[in-house]
Amino acid sequence: MNLSELRDIVRSEANIQGLRENQNLIDNHINQEFQRFTGRSKYPELLTSTNITLTAAQQSINLPANFQLLEGLVYQKYQCTHGIQLGKGLSLSFQTGQNGTPKYYSRFGQSFNLFPSVDVQAGDTLILSYYKKPELLVDADELQVPSLETAIIQAAISRILRMTDSKRSVMARQEAERAFVNTRAESQGS
Repeated sequence: MNLSELRDIVRSEANIQGLRENQNLIDNHINQEFQRFTGRSKYPELLTSTNITLTAAQQSINLPANFQLLEGLVYQKYQCTHGIQLGKGLSLSFQTGQNGTPKYYSRFGQSFNLFPSVDVQAGDTLILSYYKKPELLVDADELQVPSLETAIIQAAISRILRMTDSKRSVMARQEAERAFVNTRAESQGS
């Protein structure tokens, strides 16, 4: 389903007339709910990975601009066929002073820090698997996570009805949350 179709369903269910301002409002609600739902769960449609070539003794790695949720980090020595899955570090003080190749990571804002980083060599690779932020939808764009259609529609309806019909708004929000929980259960099974 594309944005135009989602908008038409929301407009019909919420009984909204066709002013351009309302179209922009509906589009904004749909995109905001899509971003909110995908930020709360991991969907295979949004899974991607990237290889980051490290420099000598590099400790901090900037995250890609479209990073949303982490799937995994693997540290791989230069020209080595296997890598080490990094574990989440408990605290900065726990890792300081250790020698060797990275075994842990910590996230600080828009970057990851590796610990220990003393033996990182130029050419070593960090394989970052992550769930990307979906791009904002425009009219002809297909929804990147089709299983979220019902949740997004109900959440957008809930937001629109909040000003005029609080009971229907609450019911639509509850239906959106149920639909969202169902998509998470579907994602876990695959």
